[in-house]
This record gives sequence, C-alpha cells and structure tokens, in this order.
Amino acid sequence: YMVTILAVIFFPGEDHITGLIAAYAVFALSFFIRPFGGIFWGWLGDRKGRRKALSYSIITMSVATTLIAFLPTYKEAGFISPLLLILARTVQGFSASGEYAGGAVFLYEYAPDNRKGFYTSLIPASTATGLLFGSLFVAGMYLALSTEELYSWGWRIPFILAAPSGFIGWYIRTKVNDSPSFRKSAHSVKE
Repeated sequence: YMVTILAVIFFPGEDHITGLIAAYAVFALSFFIRPFGGIFWGWLGDRKGRRKALSYSIITMSVATTLIAFLPTYKEAGFISPLLLILARTVQGFSASGEYAGGAVFLYEYAPDNRKGFYTSLIPASTATGLLFGSLFVAGMYLALSTEELYSWGWRIPFILAAPSGFIGWYIRTKVNDSPSFRKSAHSVKE
C-alpha cells in the first residue's frame, strides 16, 4: 500500500517508473523465497512441534518487518539501503510461509473431524482481514499526514507496528500447547 513511497525512498532516480518496478520486484522476491521457507518451517514443525515453529516464524517475520522501519533511505546510505530492504523482505517472505502453512496445519490438527474445513478456512480469512485493516490504516495515514510527512517519517509507522503485534502473537503462541495429534505422533516417534 506504500510501494509508491518506498520506490522514491529506496529507488530514487530520474525515471519514477523504474523505481516503482524495482520496489515491486523487491516485494515479489519475498514470494519466490516462500517455497523454501515452507519446506524449512514444515520440517521444523514436524520435528519440534507446530507451536515452536509458529512461535519462531512470527518473531522472525516481526523482527524483519520492524527492521524495515529503521532502514536508512537511499539518500542516507546509497545502494546499501535497497540491499538491506531486499534482505529484510527476503527474511520476511521466508518466515511468512511458515505462518500460513503452519497455521493451517495447527488449526487442522486441533479441529474436530466435522469442522476441519471451517477451521482451516480461518487462515485465508484472517489474511484477507489483515489486508483489509492494513489498507484502511494506510488510507487513514494518507488522510491524516501530509505528503512530506509520509515521505519523511510516516512510511515507517506500519513497519514499527509489527513489533508489538508480533510480540503479542509470539506470547500467545508460547502459551498454547501443540495439538494432541502432534503430541501423540511425537511420542510414538520417540519410542
């Protein structure tokens, strides 16, 4: 929702379209890394438990997202700035794949047999809800802040908000037990 601002901040130049394409490419990169993240987080969830995998993935994603808020701009650090953005987005995408698939497996394992479809449908529904709230929040920022404020510091606000929301999610996940079916399968593997 802020890619036009990020294009100017991280990929400035005479041609605004080239900067916009570069910014979209960075965001696309995070989707290309997701299959590798899915394999890793799935492996970790199978070995150490869904709870641990989900706890690690949310904290990793939250840290990467929050770090974007503190990146220097191209004007401040030159070419290092977009490289750091690429690194943060790569880590963010890698961990996001653990959130989606791991969350679906976690809910599936907890769901009663006659409600598994409904429970797992909560994952895409919550994703869509998050996108809706994110877009409304940014729309509110566009209304409340001037163009100068958005480009100088306002763009950092949504990324900073990843810290408290990620911490809350991590805390909740550390207090939830793994599903009975996972505990049973983990116990039988140990024997």
